Amino acid sequence: MRIIDAHLHMKNHEGFDDLCREAGHENSLSHLTGEFGRLGIRAAVVMGSSAHEEGEEALCRPGLFNLGGEARLEPYNYPQNVFFCAGINPEPVAAGKDPVPVLANYEEAARCPNCVGFKVYLGYQPYAPDDPVYRPFYELARRYDLTVVFHTGDTATAGGRLRYSHPLGVDEAAVRFPDVRFVMAHFGNPWLCDAAEVAKKNPNVFADLSGLAVGKPDAAGFHRRYEGYAAQLKTWLGYLDCYDKVLYGSDWPLVNLERYLQLIKSFVPEEYWDNVFYQNALRAFPRMAQALAKSEREGE
Repeated sequence: MRIIDAHLHMKNHEGFDDLCREAGHENSLSHLTGEFGRLGIRAAVVMGSSAHEEGEEALCRPGLFNLGGEARLEPYNYPQNVFFCAGINPEPVAAGKDPVPVLANYEEAARCPNCVGFKVYLGYQPYAPDDPVYRPFYELARRYDLTVVFHTGDTATAGGRLRYSHPLGVDEAAVRFPDVRFVMAHFGNPWLCDAAEVAKKNPNVFADLSGLAVGKPDAAGFHRRYEGYAAQLKTWLGYLDCYDKVLYGSDWPLVNLERYLQLIKSFVPEEYWDNVFYQNALRAFPRMAQALAKSEREGE
């Protein structure tokens, strides 16, 4: 089965090494690419963050990283089948700075062939999806045919603000920018019904199934322990009734890749596996589709 992991992270934030080990992995680029080969993961999309690492085994950072202050551009040196969404820092625009120079680094990142989108950290940043601070970034995404990925739903820390990460807010942005593609990460969890409606109603909105479990989830055990939740997820995926809108993503390094693949398979009818685990990522991130097609042509 062909697989694209449309949502993962490469960072050494405090505790991530331990969480990765608990999931049965090593938090390193060499280990991850080895798992890609073992599991048939042909490509991946990294979500930008703010962490730095150094040394030969560092988890190299593509593009722009934002959560600690001014955006800055860093060299791209991932494998060519690993793509990225540059993280957006709206604070300079919110502070009243001229958006043109603020966007200069983002535009430089957008020119990188392996840049496929921007990541907006709803909930961690106190702005709604349609807040004016984000609009210059959406315009840039439209200009470069990039996709905007929103964190939606629960936040990892108590300092997050859920009213900004509720998936209904994505509807406002989708309506105002109908020619920009948006992806709701984590399917708006736990607001599954709202996320399903936003994706069903808006032709330009996708949803990924990343981050619904951590560690080493067992599919059968997950369904037993979270019977009501599992039933709801199946219900709202069925309500959406469009498996062309749903992407596979793991949220690695927080989860065991092989176990998570089996878990998500348990929620998706087998006839849609190729769409959910592969084709839909190419639709949601057309710049990735172009790069992979070019790579295949050059490899022939």
